Amino acid sequence: MKELDLARLKTGLAEQLGMPVTVNCDGDDRGRLVVEFTNLEILEGVLERIGVRP
Repeated sequence: MKELDLARLKTGLAEQLGMPVTVNCDGDDRGRLVVEFTNLEILEGVLERIGVRP
């Protein structure tokens, strides 16, 4: 994925989730997606937004 695409993905996810998001990719098309939250209630809200029921 191109760097510009990653930046767009990061921005879109952060806007949709309402939380800061970090997207890191290495040269082998592997990576990490991190969604930051401040407490468990906020995490539950994020999980609900992506369709996961805690």
